[in-house]
Amino acid sequence: MSDAADAITEQVVQSALIHATLQMKGLVMRAAYSPLWKEAGDMACALLDKHGRLIAQGPGDIPGMLATIPLTVQSMIDEGCEFQPGDVILHNDPYRGSNHLPDVLMAKPVFVDTRLIGFSAVRGHWLDVGGSTPGSFNAAMGDIHAEGLRFGPVYLYEAGVYNRTLHHILELNLRRPSDRFGDINAQLAGCDMGERRLLEVATRYGVDKLEAIIERFLENSATLMRTALTRIPNGTYEFTDYLDLDGIGGEDIRLHCALTAHDGSVTVDFEGTSPQSKTGLNAPWSVTAAGVYFALKSFVDADTPSNSGTYAPVEVKAPAASAVNAAYPAATIVGSTEVGARVVDVVWGALNKALGGSELAFGNGSSCVVSLSGVDERYDDARQFIIGEVNGAAGGASAQCDGINAMRSGLGNAGTTSAEGLELRFPLRIESHEIVPDTGGAGQFRGGCAVRRTFRLSQDTLVTIAMDRGRYAPEGAAGGRPGAVADASVELHGDVEALPTKNPPTQWPADTLVTVTSAGGGGVGTPRSRPPQAVLADVADGYVSAAAAVEIYGLAEDPLSPSTEGISR
Repeated sequence: MSDAADAITEQVVQSALIHATLQMKGLVMRAAYSPLWKEAGDMACALLDKHGRLIAQGPGDIPGMLATIPLTVQSMIDEGCEFQPGDVILHNDPYRGSNHLPDVLMAKPVFVDTRLIGFSAVRGHWLDVGGSTPGSFNAAMGDIHAEGLRFGPVYLYEAGVYNRTLHHILELNLRRPSDRFGDINAQLAGCDMGERRLLEVATRYGVDKLEAIIERFLENSATLMRTALTRIPNGTYEFTDYLDLDGIGGEDIRLHCALTAHDGSVTVDFEGTSPQSKTGLNAPWSVTAAGVYFALKSFVDADTPSNSGTYAPVEVKAPAASAVNAAYPAATIVGSTEVGARVVDVVWGALNKALGGSELAFGNGSSCVVSLSGVDERYDDARQFIIGEVNGAAGGASAQCDGINAMRSGLGNAGTTSAEGLELRFPLRIESHEIVPDTGGAGQFRGGCAVRRTFRLSQDTLVTIAMDRGRYAPEGAAGGRPGAVADASVELHGDVEALPTKNPPTQWPADTLVTVTSAGGGGVGTPRSRPPQAVLADVADGYVSAAAAVEIYGLAEDPLSPSTEGISR
């Protein structure tokens, strides 16, 4: 076969495997019980080779989960797991390659006869894994034992035999077990789909040829990434940012990175980052690596498919027992969302120094998690409800375009559950869901606007909030202004109370309004270099107020006046 034919076959196989991951996610979302899966898609699907290397991933899946899947599977291999046909394995240990406890990996080894050829894997955020707080999401938890069940690798099926003992343990320790097992079965359906598709490709091309093709496209991905990384001039570039501990006490967390580029390879070293804290704001090394990988890939080569070859030229160093390399017994629940997002920002900050003219401003940098729980008073069977909401947010601007509004992006890019879906299932009402004007950092390219969502509680409800950027605004770049900071509040009978960005579980009565507002994205370029017509369009769309158009962007007259044709500075 000619080299050209081999290259075509390689592309066909790679595309088939990527398409398989899309089918996996579609099936999981259709079969899932919880809105966080069914609507928001808080999961990631992947195929791996027999060595645990990522060979295909869902293009729109959660980057923070995708990059950790191969690390988790490789930890199973390193620990000597003896895989056999019919095995299905669960794993959520942050210290061995996983994220935080709720992000549970299900992996199914794939065999042709008795020959292991790879793994089909789905990682999804279980809405509860036990622990002291409903929803298992509380930034104030001081160690991992308070966060919930930690396991892995454990067999849900061993050689095709269902593990009834594990079933009973989960049933007795997870809140709303009927929903959890509904999601587990959806997760299993996704793994089965991936197994079928991988076997189809292996049957068509043969195992030996498939393995050779995989080696080639992993090598090609590494070559493409090395070429992209040569855009970064040789040298070391440093950046520092912070996370606040608003509401849970202690010193704010310092994240420092030194990015060293050398002839197409990059080392990112987090020496100088704060030690791990007795809060949930600690990221395991796997999450830190995921943040570095995403930051580099999105900055220098956003368009080509990602796999384990992509990250071969990248080395991540993080001091042990630090906020970016948590050691037992550190809690990690918010580290996976907030610290991981800040890792992306500090790497982008270093890249901004290295690549002037290609700047990226920071986005909201938070998952803006709101957890609501209680016993549903609409039923007489003591039925619990648990809502885990990740709220739409703002993207930072780039040197080419404005930041996105009302859409999560970055390391955790799950969607937002619809108001109708929440109101149908749970005792609450979405009072408002809106874009907040003047929250996107002003610039030649404007940062994305913050999103505000208000929940009206219909009964006594336990409310937990975990978000960031309440003190440290997302930075702009190249003269662009920072985005607005995040905030949260409750209102009852007209009295408004500000809440910290990390609000421990607090009971609030019926008719309480709970409002969360994300941070805005930073802008790029000076505001007065933004074209006047673009400012007018922003005013018309509700992104920028008329006052800001005059005072910040420098328009010569009020854009809401009757005569705005030909308006100028």
